Amino acid sequence: MTALRTVEVERVIAAPIAEVFGFLTDSANYRSVPGVLRARLVTPGASVPQGAGAVRQVVTAALALTELVTGYEPPHRMEYRIVRAVPPLRHEAGSITCEQVPGGTRVRWHSEFAVATPIAAGLLTRVWTPIVRSGFELVLRTADRRLRR
Repeated sequence: MTALRTVEVERVIAAPIAEVFGFLTDSANYRSVPGVLRARLVTPGASVPQGAGAVRQVVTAALALTELVTGYEPPHRMEYRIVRAVPPLRHEAGSITCEQVPGGTRVRWHSEFAVATPIAAGLLTRVWTPIVRSGFELVLRTADRRLRR
């Protein structure tokens, strides 16, 4: 089995924590990210639509993901797990954490994954790691651009 790779991205967004958390946890906002073809809430969460138990789908030209929100603590933390993906992924954990800091909100995005193919999984995982990182960075740049004050 291929070892999991960890991707961590951090950025300070010049906006209040509640707005940043709201943008990053609402699947509809991902439609404004360049390269995202479709983003939607498939199943609402138990207590709030984007909260714990929610199933979200994001499709880009390079990959399609279905995520299950496993933890939701507004405005500080959302945890998720990818339950279906093309290309196939093994995903153990993902989280977005927000912390109010001078000048805005510090966002930390963390994900652990491996490409789950029978052939060349290790190589493909290494290839996909910078792609995943740049995808997270693009989402955070989009949030920064849309929320900056």
